[in-house]
Amino acid sequence: MSTTTKTQNLNFANTVLNGSNNANISESRLLAISAGNLRQSITQEIVNIVTQKKRNFKAIAKEGASRLLKDGLITKTDMQNLNQIITLIANSQTQKGNTEKIKRIYDSMVLDQKTSSVALTIAGLSVSSGRISLPGDSLSNKVVAKMSRSNAADTGMVAGALAGAAIGGAIGGFGGAVIGAAIGGIVGGAVGLCTGD
Repeated sequence: MSTTTKTQNLNFANTVLNGSNNANISESRLLAISAGNLRQSITQEIVNIVTQKKRNFKAIAKEGASRLLKDGLITKTDMQNLNQIITLIANSQTQKGNTEKIKRIYDSMVLDQKTSSVALTIAGLSVSSGRISLPGDSLSNKVVAKMSRSNAADTGMVAGALAGAAIGGAIGGFGGAVIGAAIGGIVGGAVGLCTGD
C-alpha cells in the first residue's frame, strides 16, 4: 500500500475517532464508516500486486497468507489449510475431486474453534468458487457461467481475498481483514476473469 493511501486512511480514522462522540464509536462502526476508503485502497493495491507479480495468483495468495500469519490474523494451522486450498484451486482444471477436498478442509475449519474468522472468510469464499448460478438467460448469468468455468477467476479470487485480508488487517485489525477478504475476493476474481486462464 502506498504511503499516501496509508496516511489518508489513518487521517480519516483519526478524524472519526477524534470527533465529538469518539467515546461512543466502536471498531465495527469505524470500519463501516471507512468501508468506501477501504474498498478503494484494497482495489488499487490488488491491481498493483497482480501487475507486479505478473498475474501469478498462487504466489500472491501464498504471500498474503504469510503476511496474515506474521500479523497474527491467522494461525499456523489456518495458513496450512489455506495453502492447501490455494494449491487445490490452482490445480482444479487438471485434477478431479478438488471441489470436494476444498469443502472438507473448510468443514474442518468451521468445526475447529481455533480457526480465525479471517481464515474462515477466505475458505468460505473458496468453497463458493465455481458454484454460482442465476436463473434465466441474462447477461449476468452468462458472466457468472464464464466465471464458474474459469480457473483464473477462482485462483484470482482466493489470491485477492488473501491480499485484501492482509491489507484490510493492516488498516483495521481482524474486522478490516474480514472486510478486506470479501472486497479482495471480488476484485481478484474479476481481475482473474479478465486476464483469462
